[in-house]
This record gives sequence, structure tokens and C-alpha cells, in this order.
Amino acid sequence: MGFDAKFEILKLSLNRLDAPTKRAFLGMLATREAEDADGSAKILPWKGAREGTFSEEFFQIVWERSSAYASERAAAPELFSALRTQPDGLREELLASDERFHSLALCEHILDRAREASFQEPSVGEELARLCLVVARYLDSDFYGRRLLQDLEARIWSEVANARRLASDLAGAEEVLGRAETLVAGTPDPLEVARILSLKATLRKDQRSFREALEIRNRALAIYRRCQQEHSVGRELTNKASDLLELGEPDPAIDCLS
Repeated sequence: MGFDAKFEILKLSLNRLDAPTKRAFLGMLATREAEDADGSAKILPWKGAREGTFSEEFFQIVWERSSAYASERAAAPELFSALRTQPDGLREELLASDERFHSLALCEHILDRAREASFQEPSVGEELARLCLVVARYLDSDFYGRRLLQDLEARIWSEVANARRLASDLAGAEEVLGRAETLVAGTPDPLEVARILSLKATLRKDQRSFREALEIRNRALAIYRRCQQEHSVGRELTNKASDLLELGEPDPAIDCLS
């Protein structure tokens, strides 16, 4: 089978996945190239694949790993409920003994719940984000890739930062956002960078540093536009309009919303 035919099969396989599953799976693949220097990732020849050297093994792993992640996502809500009902002292024991909880999808589910909770009760949002940090320690770096897990940790700390920001603990938010920025440095995923920049811009606005907030917001907006993330572009334009109003620039603010 020629390269073009294999590439079409790969695209069809990926297009069968829902968006969150596809993005997480492609993240696993994209991060492997950076880990291939010592030959440990040759089973996933992503760089070679871009050059037209797909192997049968590569396609087998595409299917196995995408299917595994889809299964993880289906199981995540029930696992989260089971974890939440455990007393604090028993959670670590459960995580250590039951591999079902060693799941990227479970971490992402917990992060979603943390994000939702932070707007109502920031302390609960931070608690859930910290629970996600504990779960993330058990994820298999050989399976998911070290870079993907580093990006995940950055995302978790950004949720802690956001919870603290919403609780008006701006100094605490600044501290942990710095950890997220350090972790995301060098990521191959521009959307992870944009996520951190967006939060940093909002924190700067809350700190009344409106000009700096606007500059950072523009960097996030440029990434979202480049990646064709229309929903995120719209959100950042709304936030940019608010930044401009704070700076006493109503006309550019109106342009952002038109």
C-alpha cells in the first residue's frame, strides 16, 4: 500500500474520533518525536511518518491508542465519583492499587470539574485541581509521553492559579502560574501556550496592569487565530475589548466586538 493510501486511512481513522479524543491522541504522537533522541520512541516513528515512511506497526498503535483513550473517557465520570467518595487517607491507596485510575482522561475530567467549581467555590476548584495532581503522578510516561504529561501538569497548575485568582488571592495565583509557565516552555502544542497566556492576561487585568494584560492577550489571540480556534478567538476578543475599555480606549474596544 502506498504512502498516500495509508495517509488517507490514517485521516479516516482519526476523523472517527470525537474532538477531545483526537486532540489528546495527537498530543501523544506529537510529543514522541522529542523523546526519540535515545531511540526509545522508534515504535512511534512520527517524524518518519511525516516523511512518508508509515509502518504497519505505526497504524496498529494509532488504532490501539486511540481506542484506549476513548475507553478511558467513557470510564472517567464513574472513576471520578468513586475517587471523590473515598476519605482523603484512602485515596492514595486506591490510586496506587487500581490501574483503572491511571488515566489521562480521568485527569482531564477532574480538571473540567475543577474549572466549573472554581466559579462557584474557588476553594473546591483548587481542591479538585490538586487531586488531579495526585492522579497525574500515576500516569505512565512511556504510554502517554513525557512531554504530554508535562503539559498536563502545566494545565493543572494553571487551574490552581485560576482558582486562587477567583478567590482574590492574586499573589498566590501569580506564584503557581509561574510553575505552569516553566512547565509549558518548549511544548509542541501552541494551544497549551495560548491557554497559559490567556490566564496570565486575565490575572494582569485583575492586578490592574491593563497595558501588560493587553499585550499578553494579543499573543494568545494570535495563537488562537493561527490554530483556527474560532470560539477561543471570540472569547479573547471580548476580553480584549474589556482591557481596552479599562485603558480608556472605547473605539478600539468597539472594533473588537464588531
